[in-house]
Amino acid sequence: MMVLANMEFDWRDATVLFVLWLVQFLQPGLRDIVAIAYGVWMVVLATEFVVGRKVLLAPQYCWEMIRRKHDRPAPL
Repeated sequence: MMVLANMEFDWRDATVLFVLWLVQFLQPGLRDIVAIAYGVWMVVLATEFVVGRKVLLAPQYCWEMIRRKHDRPAPL
């Protein structure tokens, strides 16, 4: 969820997700280490949001969609 909070999904995000999935798929005993890696990644993402390096666009887009709900065309 935090990966998509800035409404962008680049090759780095995809690579990290795939590698973490692959490690725990191939070596089930490393699941605790993979869980810690996910936690570290979330801390890094949260820090980037707080510092302003990444922008939280998901809440803004969600609010825009809620406001536009009444602007939909009439049914056919």
